[in-house]
Amino acid sequence: GFAGALTGNVTGNTSGTAATVTGAAQTNITSLGTLTALQVDNININGNAITSTAGTDLTITPVAGQQIVLDGTIVVDAGVVTGATSITSDVFVGPLTGAASIATTVTVSDNESTNENNVILFAAGAAGSGNLGVEADGNMTYNPSTGKITATGFIGALTGNVTGNTSGTAATVTGAAQTNITSVGTLTALQVDNLNLNGNTLSSTAGTDLLITPLAGQQIVLDGAIVVDAGVVTGATSITSTAFVGALTGNATGTAATVTGAAQTNITSVGTLTALQVDNLNINGNAITSTAGTDLTITPLAGQQIVLDGTIVVDAGVVTGATSITSTALVGTTLSVSGLTNLTGSFSQ
Repeated sequence: GFAGALTGNVTGNTSGTAATVTGAAQTNITSLGTLTALQVDNININGNAITSTAGTDLTITPVAGQQIVLDGTIVVDAGVVTGATSITSDVFVGPLTGAASIATTVTVSDNESTNENNVILFAAGAAGSGNLGVEADGNMTYNPSTGKITATGFIGALTGNVTGNTSGTAATVTGAAQTNITSVGTLTALQVDNLNLNGNTLSSTAGTDLLITPLAGQQIVLDGAIVVDAGVVTGATSITSTAFVGALTGNATGTAATVTGAAQTNITSVGTLTALQVDNLNINGNAITSTAGTDLTITPLAGQQIVLDGTIVVDAGVVTGATSITSTALVGTTLSVSGLTNLTGSFSQ
C-alpha cells in the first residue's frame, strides 16, 4: 500500500477512499453512495426538493413519445394533465376541460354564543340563481353573542321596531306621536301644525291671523329691545309702516302720507310737492291759480315790492323795469311811459 498523497495518473485497480476526485470528467464512475445533496449544473437536489439555481424556468422534458408521471397517477403529456382527482389553485389561467362537481351545500357550524364579530358571506354579483361565487365584506359583521349586525350604513326602507340608539339620517318618522324625541339636528324647514319655519321666515299656512301669545304676565321682546306688552309697544327707536291706525304718542320722524290734524304748527319745511292747495290758492306745475270767484291778490309786506322775473317791479301800483308791455287794453287816467322799447295795445280813459 501507499500512504500519503499521490500525484499524477493512476492506472490499474485501486482501493481505499478518495476524499476528492479532482478531474473534471469522470466517465468511469457508474454509481455513488448516499449523498446529502447533489448539484448538477443549475439543478440542486437536497432532501425532497429539486430546485434550480438559475433565474430561468425549471424544465422537466421527457424523451420523445414519453410522459411525465407524478405520484404514479397524474400524467402530464404535451401540456395535458390527466389522472388528477383534485386541483387546488388561487388562480386558473386558460380554459378548464372535464367534469367538475360544484358544491350545492355548505357545512355550517353552530357558533351562536361566541363573543366575536364574524364576517357575513354574500353571493357575488347581482341577485339571482346559478353558480355564484362567495365573497365577504369586512365592513359588515355579525356578533353571535349579542345577535347584532354592525355595518357602516343601511340603504333602503327599514320595517319593524328599532330598539336602542340609532344614528344617521331618517328620511321619515312614520309614527305620529314621538314623545321621546327631545332634540333634532339642523332642519332646512319645519312645519308645526299651521306654522311654517323656513330660512328666516315664520309664516302661517292657515287663513287666520298669526298669533304670538306670551304667558300671563310676560312680554314679547323683539330684537332684544322692542317690547310688546298688552298692546303697547315700547323701546322702538323707529317704526316704519305704510299706514298707522289709532293714536300715536311721542315724536314721529319719517314720511307721513297724510297729516289729519288741522293745525300743524311744528311743520317748518316740506319736501318737493307735486301740487299744493293753500286755502283758495292752488300751485301746480308753473301755475298759481285761485279756486275762489274773487280776484287773485298778491300783497307784499309794507314797504316791500313785488318783483317779477327779477326785473319788473310792482310798487304801490307803479310798474317799472318792463321793456315791453303788450295788452289788448290799457286802462287808467295816467299813462307814464319810461324806458319802454315797445308798447302795443289800445289806451282808454
